[in-house]
Amino acid sequence: MSILGMVSAVAGFVKVRYLVDRAIIDNMVFRAHYRITSALLFVSCIIITANNLIGDPIQCINDGGVATHVINTYCWITHTFTLPHEQGRVGYHVAHPGLGNENQEKRYHSYYQWVPFVLFFQGVLFYLPHWVWKNWEEGKVRMISEGMRGAMVGGREERVGRQSRLVQYLVETIHMHNSYAFGYFFCEALNFVNVLVNIFATDKFLGGTFLEYGTQVVAFSNQNQENRTDPMVAVFPRVTKCTFHK
Repeated sequence: MSILGMVSAVAGFVKVRYLVDRAIIDNMVFRAHYRITSALLFVSCIIITANNLIGDPIQCINDGGVATHVINTYCWITHTFTLPHEQGRVGYHVAHPGLGNENQEKRYHSYYQWVPFVLFFQGVLFYLPHWVWKNWEEGKVRMISEGMRGAMVGGREERVGRQSRLVQYLVETIHMHNSYAFGYFFCEALNFVNVLVNIFATDKFLGGTFLEYGTQVVAFSNQNQENRTDPMVAVFPRVTKCTFHK
């Protein structure tokens, strides 16, 4: 099974062809939340969990006194740590950023095994407002615009007649669709709140390093190449330490 075959399960979130007769019940930003963002999150979740396709999640280096798979499993299900004060030029000041004498402050990284679950949960959250709005809307736009969408519409007179009846209906029922409007604005607000919640939840999940990550990357690009530390190495360390007691 290829990765392409696995991600095809979420391909329905992104419509690659334009359905000319489809009733549009939201705007482009709304659709980006539940089609693009949700799809990216679900695809990322699938790729990360496909260990048999992308390799082992962790590879530990030890003295050989204990089986490698035992060390790997132990460090993966517990936690690893780095030393935030061990920074500097690799090969001169430190062997690798975050490694050194353990008798100092430690920064623990216990979120790696939870990343697929968090990505899946975030994908559900970004799809939830659309699900709420779709059930609230109940196909009203599709019903009142039937016969006026796509290529199946008749001649000009028929189209004008249908449009006139639709306008008359809207005029006669004005102020009778307040709950419909409230539902749409509520779901739009839900999208906004969802983005804020995900931002701060991600920051909490990553140990308070997400909100400042962007500014750190900008500052990193302007620093001397020989005396700078990649913020990605600090937030998403590729080499960490783990204490295993025999």
